[in-house]
Amino acid sequence: VKTEALDIAQAADINIIYIGENGGWNSDNTTKNDNDAQDLVVLIEKMLSKTKNPEKYIVIGLQNGSQPQTDVALSEAFGEHLILPKTYLATKTVLTDSGITPTANDLTAIENGKIPPSILSTDGVHMNDAGYAALAKMVFNKMQELGYYSEPVRLVSKHSDANDLKEMSISRA
Repeated sequence: VKTEALDIAQAADINIIYIGENGGWNSDNTTKNDNDAQDLVVLIEKMLSKTKNPEKYIVIGLQNGSQPQTDVALSEAFGEHLILPKTYLATKTVLTDSGITPTANDLTAIENGKIPPSILSTDGVHMNDAGYAALAKMVFNKMQELGYYSEPVRLVSKHSDANDLKEMSISRA
């Protein structure tokens, strides 16, 4: 089945793959027969193989309760192209950078290696605007690190506060 999303991905100059966790990749099943991490790697590799530029990409790892074996498998497969969201999103720094004063619940979440509730939506799973803005900054920084810009650029965000992101774009510096 060929979809509009496939057409867009096949034509993209830089592919950003952010699958999420609903596919079972975050399973607590850690038996020897658990191949979730490798299945996720294979799925992403197949997606990349169908793009016009399979060497120019970014993979965003799992953000919530990802298992260490999943992070290791993604790191081994995608190396410098991988972003592990919790390396920034599960820190006090993300709150400071977002202009958010940490709550007691935020600090507890961070101590437990989890993303603080202040950058999550009310469902406690998906991020709010501040969380997605922070993730966008991670993607922007990774694109710079990988040399995906041919000229200097900057990330521009327009919001009235950390929870009300209006627009985020990349512009020429």
